[in-house]
Amino acid sequence: MCELSSTGGQKTLVVNSMVSLQNFSTTSIAAAVSDGADLYELGCLKPNDVMSVPAKFVKSGILFFKPVNEDCEYQWCNEMSEAVNLKAIQDGTFRLFQMVDTRFQKLFGSQLMPETSLLNWYACANDVEGFGLRQGVLYLTDNCLCHYSNIMGLEQKVMILFSDIVEIQKCYTAFVFPNAIKVRTSKKTWYFRTFRNRAETFRSIVKVMPNQSVAKSEDDVDEKARAAFSLDEADVILSMYSCQMHRDPHIIEGYALITTFHLLFMNYGASKLVKLPWKEISAIEKRKSFLIRNNAIYASTASQSLFISSGKWDRDKVVDEEMTPLWRSAVGDSSCSLSDSNAPSKTVLRNRTLTCRMMSKTQEESKLADYQRKIARSREVISFSVCVLDALTMKNGFERTVGNPLTIQFHSPWTVENLTQANLEIQLIDPIAEVIAHYQISSGSNIHVCCYDFRRNINGRIRLKTGDDAIETNWSKVFEIYHCENWENELSVSIPDLDEKSSQDIRVEVSRDSSSSQVRICLYNRFWLMNLTGLKLTCQKFTGLDVTSRRELDNGALVAYDGDLEFRLSGFAWSSAVNVLDSNQRRQVVCLNTATDEHPFAREKQAIDNETVNLHSCMIPASGKFDRTALVLLLPAIFVQNDLNRSIVLWQRGTECVSFDRLKMPHVLVGPNTRRPFHPEGARELCRLSVSQSEHIHRLIHSTIFSPAMEEVTLLRTEENEIVSAKAEVSVHGPIIITFSEVSSRIPHRLVNNTPYTLEFLQVGSSVNETVSTEPYQVLLPSSSQTSAERFAGQTSHLAGPFCRPSSTCPVSH
Repeated sequence: MCELSSTGGQKTLVVNSMVSLQNFSTTSIAAAVSDGADLYELGCLKPNDVMSVPAKFVKSGILFFKPVNEDCEYQWCNEMSEAVNLKAIQDGTFRLFQMVDTRFQKLFGSQLMPETSLLNWYACANDVEGFGLRQGVLYLTDNCLCHYSNIMGLEQKVMILFSDIVEIQKCYTAFVFPNAIKVRTSKKTWYFRTFRNRAETFRSIVKVMPNQSVAKSEDDVDEKARAAFSLDEADVILSMYSCQMHRDPHIIEGYALITTFHLLFMNYGASKLVKLPWKEISAIEKRKSFLIRNNAIYASTASQSLFISSGKWDRDKVVDEEMTPLWRSAVGDSSCSLSDSNAPSKTVLRNRTLTCRMMSKTQEESKLADYQRKIARSREVISFSVCVLDALTMKNGFERTVGNPLTIQFHSPWTVENLTQANLEIQLIDPIAEVIAHYQISSGSNIHVCCYDFRRNINGRIRLKTGDDAIETNWSKVFEIYHCENWENELSVSIPDLDEKSSQDIRVEVSRDSSSSQVRICLYNRFWLMNLTGLKLTCQKFTGLDVTSRRELDNGALVAYDGDLEFRLSGFAWSSAVNVLDSNQRRQVVCLNTATDEHPFAREKQAIDNETVNLHSCMIPASGKFDRTALVLLLPAIFVQNDLNRSIVLWQRGTECVSFDRLKMPHVLVGPNTRRPFHPEGARELCRLSVSQSEHIHRLIHSTIFSPAMEEVTLLRTEENEIVSAKAEVSVHGPIIITFSEVSSRIPHRLVNNTPYTLEFLQVGSSVNETVSTEPYQVLLPSSSQTSAERFAGQTSHLAGPFCRPSSTCPVSH
């Protein structure tokens, strides 16, 4: 198929094969196609390779696959259960029932050989004498029949080996309805009833049986319908229902049959026939019959119509799950009208298990350690997740457009991804406690696993991987990773730490990709700590009775952690235990105090000259593939942003609340166009600040004293008698960001008198010398267009008047 498109005046010709194979797994795959008589090998499909199927096989070929491994010889996949019938894909009859396969293995897997393959399944009822009909599912495998039912909590399992069957034949329910099959062994007879398509079921069972002479065949409704309508062999009867056809003024009893290409009605005598091809049907509607509500279906073409009803079907299910997919596939138009119904449910993607046969073992190989032999079991079965996509629209299942080229994709059924901070080892363990796979996964990487299918439960265990192979840490407890009936799972696993005295909690999330049907096992840390304080911190996990998992947090470090934590700096005591990971308190303050003289930490060199340091924590959701985790930021009280082209120094001034030696005033040097953290002494709301351009200042006389709680742009005088613009704002994460920049002409000209005195300001450097008088605590906007806030500030610096409103609870000390 060729497609010509144009983008921006440039034309592109895309040539697609009608059927392509694409390998997204990490295992090479050999592909072959059969025309019913001979098998033609197409070649080896390596990981990430694409292969085309020859055009002559696209309509009717059967694709076979097997894994390629240097050490093992594999068989081609089973034709009935694993091979891909291209004709079935084209006509919409391709069965996708992997989720039923998983349930079957859960129910009967322990009683069957591991290589048993499920070939098909059929909804039916087991007629148990004395108990009536027990509705359930009949599973067809390559060596037996299995039936399971669960009525009000009472389970019943039946398994009939083909070798025990002495007779199998079609029969009737209540001597009228042709929907039952009789199976007899030398000890017992079973009746399975209410099959939707007894003829196809019977044929499938007999085809698999090694001794087909025990089958008694006779004409039934299916065979009569096939003969009456002259159906082609490819036109498979998918389901059949007893119903009535309404044709005024008559009601005709008979059967409705749903086939691959037609919707049919036939009366009991096969004299009244209605045949509607799916591709000619213009509408399918849900209607009400005259006698029973909500049980009728109306279908019409340009030349005829069919109005049928039945009290024995689920009308909505028949329309939505049986008729509509076949109709949409035949018409190839997603806009087909469907009254009073929803779009068909998402197609369940099937996982196909390819069974291998190991090469004969040499005597030397048979002497391998028992553990190694168990690991070798992982290569006995190779699994692939198979997905059929429309190559143009990338839609799958019945949503694809008939006639478009399609792509058959192969994916590894399992992906294990390590999003934790540590390198890990993981073992996959089967239900009989044998290790079937052992992998090492470095932090941030993933592996593809093909050694295990979805048919059985899987357990696992994890441990930390050290750089030294001679050092081994302890394994975690064995936990259930995957359950075949409930493949979505999320749990917390505690693994021993490297010191073997503490532990780490790792989350394990199991999910399934809707497009590829892959099961993804994601190992991740629920919380991460990021140190942005500018200081080197030490943190430890506090359990209430003991302290575990002590770690160093360098500035900028990102560490996985959880639980109640304690923090300290060099020369400081431990903080109180705080849960910085509490989602109900997304912002918290961690207070650190210097160690007292009798404290052992008092002999350490202090990381900072403060007596106290307040750290702010903020929890934010992570993004990307870490979207399931939360990031906890450890931040300073203040960030200083210097947008000037020269360095500045921010100083903390003494107040009545906080006093200290002028030689030890907390300060920070900030280079041009950089941002630095600043840790004031005490609460940031009560501190007062000044700015200079040099650290070598013993007294701050001329610089403006201001509060970090400025609400708008303010002009400040430095100790060097220069004017800078400052603006403070509280960031969404908690810290106050003070930004220093050059004075802009857009700053409003105003005078602020925050003293208890009446002040006069004299303007200089202009053609008009203007004097402005301000009352105590007055804000004045000069009226003259020639006034300049910078000029006024220069004349009043000796008054030490701050250009922001001071706190009434903490006056500045001079």
